[in-house]
Amino acid sequence: MKNFRAALAIIAFVLCLPAFGQTDLSGTWEGTLSIDANTQLEIQFIFTADGDSYKAVLNAPDQPNLSNIPVDSLTLENGMLSMSVGDVNGDYQGTVGAGSIEGKWTQQGAEFALNLTPYVEPVLTAAAEERLLGSWVGELRPIPNGEMVIHVVFRFERDDAGNFVALFDSPDEGAIGMALDSVALEGDELTVKLNMARMEFVGVIGEAGIDGQWNQAGRSLDLMLERGVVEVPGLALSPESFARIQGPWHASIGPMTVVFRFEKNADGKMLGFMDSPDQGASGIPLSSVSVDGDQLMAAVAAAGISFTGSIGSAEISGTWSQGPQSLQVSFVQGAYVPNSGVPDAVRQALAGTWRGNVNGTDLVFRFESSADSFLAFLDVPSMNAVGLPVGNIEAEGENLSLSVGAIGATFAGTLNAQGLSGQWTRAGNPQPLSLNKD
Repeated sequence: MKNFRAALAIIAFVLCLPAFGQTDLSGTWEGTLSIDANTQLEIQFIFTADGDSYKAVLNAPDQPNLSNIPVDSLTLENGMLSMSVGDVNGDYQGTVGAGSIEGKWTQQGAEFALNLTPYVEPVLTAAAEERLLGSWVGELRPIPNGEMVIHVVFRFERDDAGNFVALFDSPDEGAIGMALDSVALEGDELTVKLNMARMEFVGVIGEAGIDGQWNQAGRSLDLMLERGVVEVPGLALSPESFARIQGPWHASIGPMTVVFRFEKNADGKMLGFMDSPDQGASGIPLSSVSVDGDQLMAAVAAAGISFTGSIGSAEISGTWSQGPQSLQVSFVQGAYVPNSGVPDAVRQALAGTWRGNVNGTDLVFRFESSADSFLAFLDVPSMNAVGLPVGNIEAEGENLSLSVGAIGATFAGTLNAQGLSGQWTRAGNPQPLSLNKD
């Protein structure tokens, strides 16, 4: 069963890292060191990937004698960054998030707060913004000349206030609206970066589109972007066959929940989607769906997922496969209601916002109870992670457990008048966690 937690990472090519805590450090990170009320020093660390680790140098742009000072030792484990710079007798300890490192610099017995953020490239000119506005779509082929295709979308828009907004979509993974970390246009050359996926695209704008290279985690692939949108193909089913499966169906696959949705759009086109609510992924197009008598076959080719089952009156039972792994599962007809088995008394006790801290990282749990649902979410403000779905909430007496599938984390503890306390486990690393209600 446990292998299916990893299997449900859906595609894991574009979004090859967990939801937070694995930001790529490559490049320049900078922050301000406040020595006293009148003295501030700009600090830069320049990180270079070195296999599975990093090398770094320290710069202080305001002090020419502090240029490219080597970092003697650097470790990055479970989101905790540690560095030592022997030439200045300094040490740095920080928590790495998506787009920030919050930490402290220690030197000659004194300790100073030093938070780092990626170097921000110059703002685009108004003319450059106008040139980019719109939706640009491309197809990645992880295996050259192979059949697997992953659609990527860059969207350059203006928000309600007229500000330029740069977004990235990976519709085949159900990931929509991720903010790009940087966009630069010099002449005809466009460079965009998405740090959480360790991705950079560099391309040249021409009459046919933007022709360039997708670079990610040491791999480089050709990518041509053209103006347009991703069109989800309709299902080639008879009206009678579609009527048998229309609507939502949900199943437990290992510790995760998967939802199939068969529905029609406003034009009457028949469509099929897969959701992974525990991972916060939705709207992943089913690449193929067929109905032959009582047998349903559905697949997400880009993820190597297939399901073949027998259609019953309220269930579709069969075999779920991904790669070499197979599992017998049953999809139940009807909408998936998260945490439907949580007792009313526990719902009332949990409803609201709870806060705690693990290794200097603030965790904020939000529990929202209504007449027909009990939803829970995790926010990690320092890592720009908001609304990670919390599921598998189980309660027996004072004992309470839950999981955050998007980051492979679990919590098990007790709920009583004193609060919520227990053990938080992520990446096999258990840590004590106490939560207090606002």
